Amino acid sequence: MAFLRANRSPANLDITQIDEVLAKTGMRDMNVAALHYIKYVHHLAREEIEAAEASLGNLVDMADVYPAGLEDGVWLDVAMFDVLFRQNLESAKSNRKKVVPNGFTDKSQLSLVDAAIAIFESDYEAGKSHIETARSHLPNVMLTGVGQIYVKLLTQLEGKCP
Repeated sequence: MAFLRANRSPANLDITQIDEVLAKTGMRDMNVAALHYIKYVHHLAREEIEAAEASLGNLVDMADVYPAGLEDGVWLDVAMFDVLFRQNLESAKSNRKKVVPNGFTDKSQLSLVDAAIAIFESDYEAGKSHIETARSHLPNVMLTGVGQIYVKLLTQLEGKCP
């Protein structure tokens, strides 16, 4: 996680060691969930969508190990993936509804998801407003390397607005 906090792109991670650790462990705890998350953002940053989806699936399978409040991040990732890559609006909205914003919620990602849903529904004004909100929260993204992914996705969403 230190790598992601150091404003370094997850695309540059060597995930070989992560794969080795995951292959050897049968544990279900936050540390293992974090490894799945790192793999997810690594693949997402590299635009390896199928691999990102598989890693996200592993993360979802471990959502129960997160303490209350932190699991919202999993559902935000799923909602974001649903709307942006699966183009499944209903699933995105369903997963977005699972998120109860709290002090741990990544407000930039939350607004990114809301922007993507609005744009998917052709509500471009709401989409633009959510993009602006998401951008305003980017300086607060704890994992700045992941923030780089958000910047790219927000730019892509902005390009879909007339």
